[in-house]
Amino acid sequence: MTPELIEKYLLYNAKWQVVICKTCKYCPVPGKSLARHLMDEHQSILLCTRKELVTWAETLDLVEPDRVMVPNANTPPIEGLELVEDGYKCEYTGCIDPYAGTPSSIIEHCNKKHKWIKTDGIKWTKLALQTFFRGKYKRLFL
Repeated sequence: MTPELIEKYLLYNAKWQVVICKTCKYCPVPGKSLARHLMDEHQSILLCTRKELVTWAETLDLVEPDRVMVPNANTPPIEGLELVEDGYKCEYTGCIDPYAGTPSSIIEHCNKKHKWIKTDGIKWTKLALQTFFRGKYKRLFL
């Protein structure tokens, strides 16, 4: 499989040790989840090509989603990942996991974690965020 063919579909980021789907703009979980992702989301890719992509990914040094380090706030946007323009950051001092992807999720976060009420005023700022994974491994970052 040629590098050009691989790069048409997948992008390997050695720094973060992840493979990014160029079409979907997030990282499928390594292993069988990559094969499932290609089968479910990219049926237009020939089966033999999908198999070769999985075989190629198996040669890479990838880490499990819960072991991928979250970039710090000074890290520039990561190539290939979606930039969620409508992200939110909780402004309560010392907040752990302060990012949310929707207005309703930041309100829910502030309600649950900080006992926020409307009369407190807005306690979050709008900003662009990224995530490596979706689903249960989703962790938003700047």
